[in-house]
Amino acid sequence: MRVAVAASIRPFADGPVREFVADLAEAIRRIGHEVEEISFPCVSRSTAPSTRQSLAIRLTEISHAGDLLITFGSPCHLLRHPHKVIWYHDPWGNSASTVTPAELKAFGHARRVVAASSADAASLVRRGRIATEVLYPSPLTVGDAHGRDSGEYVVVLDADSEALASAALDATRSRLRLERAWGTSTERRNALLADACAVLDLSDQGGLGLSTIAAFRSAKPVVTVTDAGIATELVHDGDNGRVVHRTVPEIARAIDELSSDRARATAMGVRGLQYVADLVPELEMLVAQLIG
Repeated sequence: MRVAVAASIRPFADGPVREFVADLAEAIRRIGHEVEEISFPCVSRSTAPSTRQSLAIRLTEISHAGDLLITFGSPCHLLRHPHKVIWYHDPWGNSASTVTPAELKAFGHARRVVAASSADAASLVRRGRIATEVLYPSPLTVGDAHGRDSGEYVVVLDADSEALASAALDATRSRLRLERAWGTSTERRNALLADACAVLDLSDQGGLGLSTIAAFRSAKPVVTVTDAGIATELVHDGDNGRVVHRTVPEIARAIDELSSDRARATAMGVRGLQYVADLVPELEMLVAQLIG
């Protein structure tokens, strides 16, 4: 079967959606299907798409691209296709408005609608009384990155987190170093995760929680911030990581806490591994569920 995957991404920039769509396409190939990736430029991640942009996407009919269309994110769910699965994600939290007539048609014509987070599912209920199940996006798992030792560094897995993470590390007492694991090989990423003290997921409201899931699958605790998107649904403060405000002092204190009590940090990582194992299936399994 030919499967088309459509998503809205920032032009000329790496980001969580671009990373996830690439993983999603590879997972589809692994279970024996052809894939066509379709990207729609979304200029801003801080404001919702304009009415003109949404209308242009709604008028786009792409049945020629594949036998099945999987859309990820807003406003790509408005695309027209006779066999469409909507993986709904709205990073703008557009809960104040009601579902538009165009959206009602898009949802009504879809073969299946799932939400990328509990917040997305609740938004659809508030906006249009549309009930969906939640399927959290999952990074593609390659190789073994299960945790071993608690090393003298913390890891960032996405470019959006790096600047704030670097500033926070400079403000810590523990003086752990920062290791960048994005834009590198899977083997290098897994090696860094295996021996890290913790993972920092400091993405913004458009974050998909991919760094958090990867950390938990490596049995590592996560430090995240209160406005980090899906990560805030996965990290439970004091249980499998820390959730703090987006300020350098608070992030630095959270890092120092985990560094100074390695037994507690290890226990948090183990709880994270147990939590995500029950909540987020491997990406190949998610794809099989979506395709049916």
